[in-house]
Amino acid sequence: MPTCKICRKRIKVSTTGIRSYKCRICGRTVCFDHYDVSRGLCHICAGIMPEKKPITTKAT
Repeated sequence: MPTCKICRKRIKVSTTGIRSYKCRICGRTVCFDHYDVSRGLCHICAGIMPEKKPITTKAT
């Protein structure tokens, strides 16, 4: 199973039919969430900033 090089999630190609995508500039294998289909680029090469998870603090 290929792994998205941005979010590190495994792409389950055989069971779900979901495709993995390859950036035409850098060659990274990425999931659909991190691929710009219209330009054929991963979000890093397209200049789209990856989402950052919000910092949560635990209440003591």
